[in-house]
Amino acid sequence: MSIKEKVFCVRMTEHSYKRYANHAKKYGTPSNVARELFAALSEGRLVITAPKNPPTTINQLWKTES
Repeated sequence: MSIKEKVFCVRMTEHSYKRYANHAKKYGTPSNVARELFAALSEGRLVITAPKNPPTTINQLWKTES
């Protein structure tokens, strides 16, 4: 295992965190699962698609390039 040098923080509602943590504990700690998700995304093993009804607060995330 390599030494971890960077810290990544994210703010989320308590409800969202509890849902994530409950799913993550099936595979390991929430931190370990987050590391795997970030690695999979950066390696092209994870594809994220836009939600059908995105919340208005994140619409810019799903803006398609023209």
